[in-house]
Amino acid sequence: MDKIEFKVYDVPVTDLPLYKRYAELLSEINQRIWVIKVDPGFIARYDILALHLMNICDRSRFPDLQSIDENISEYLTSYKKLELLRSLVVNSLNRFVRDRSCRDQYAEYSKTLELYKRQLSEVTKNIDRLTKRAITLTQEAKPSVETRPESPSAAPERAIPPTRR
Repeated sequence: MDKIEFKVYDVPVTDLPLYKRYAELLSEINQRIWVIKVDPGFIARYDILALHLMNICDRSRFPDLQSIDENISEYLTSYKKLELLRSLVVNSLNRFVRDRSCRDQYAEYSKTLELYKRQLSEVTKNIDRLTKRAITLTQEAKPSVETRPESPSAAPERAIPPTRR
């Protein structure tokens, strides 16, 4: 596992004013794209009528399909710009949600981690002194165990195996 991610929000990100402004902008862009493309579908209606006018009553308003698009090229360009703008707004909104919503918690957690680090430093700064004391006590205890005389009553009794009769 490379990393663990915790997402903690004091206030839901959807309640933030900037998020609401992004959402309103995105809604307006989507509405315009919808009107142009689908409802009432100006581009689709235009294309169908223009195809009829390519050769109606032996007269042609448009010699080919490319000329149909050239006739409304500025609107098609605007439509493509709206789609690009929608992508940019969605990316900005995602970045805002990711970066902005956790910035305060990140700073607060970092500050608290530094406090804990200082406290751990205080607790662990005398470890070497404690280690030396433990080694000294261990060394003092060894000679007294080795030099203590062993009494005969303290010797373990040997079990005599039973003999067979």
